[in-house]
Amino acid sequence: MEPVILTDSAALLARDDSPYLRLVLAEEGPVTGYAHADALLVVSRRGDGQPRGQALGDPDTCAALLAYARAEGLLAAGNWFNGPRGVPVGFEGRVYEWDFLWTETAPPPAPDAPEVLLLDGPAHAAEIDAVLDLALPESSVRPADGRARGWFGIRVDGRLAAVAADESSPGFGLLSGIAVHPAHQGLGLGGALTAAATGTLLAEHGIAGLGVYSDNTRAAALYVRLGYRGCLARTAGRLASSDSRVRGAIPG
Repeated sequence: MEPVILTDSAALLARDDSPYLRLVLAEEGPVTGYAHADALLVVSRRGDGQPRGQALGDPDTCAALLAYARAEGLLAAGNWFNGPRGVPVGFEGRVYEWDFLWTETAPPPAPDAPEVLLLDGPAHAAEIDAVLDLALPESSVRPADGRARGWFGIRVDGRLAAVAADESSPGFGLLSGIAVHPAHQGLGLGGALTAAATGTLLAEHGIAGLGVYSDNTRAAALYVRLGYRGCLARTAGRLASSDSRVRGAIPG
């Protein structure tokens, strides 16, 4: 059976009104969806013009939808693909196991919390990069790439000690690049920064989300304490050059 093709955001959300899909539709622009049974694949093009796939639902059905999209020439080797944990898809290079968390409830104010500042990415790029280089070198967002609307930060004795990027899209607040300088870790700066930034994004968008690597249990526990309750396990990477699945593998 061939999948149902959906190009309207309302139709896509009718299939899966999850916070993750809402974020994808908010930040990806024009998309095409492929739905079948309990799975959905969204194909889009970001600013670099390269297609990327985002899949939700049953892992095996997601893999079959991906095979269909590849057979149609919509996705190919080297394109980015983000699917449910355990999706049977071949990747090349590094595979990222991560969790998407979200909240619609502002964290309670912390007593004696340090001041959280709004930073200008280009103006403070060297300082932000210095913190990321030491605390989160694999960060997917940097001041120079222009992806962040702005940055949050905490200074200690005048020096930048903690940072977080605001990658929000209209209707969905998104935090990324949350990092604390190694010299200042263990002092509660990460929690204070995340709490304040989350409150700011919730006031604007009504919902806030963030991603955390699955093996970073310490950070995940912090986000849960701050009220991040929803969790979606994800696997991401660049598609390998071959995939044995074909359109006929779509069940039903």
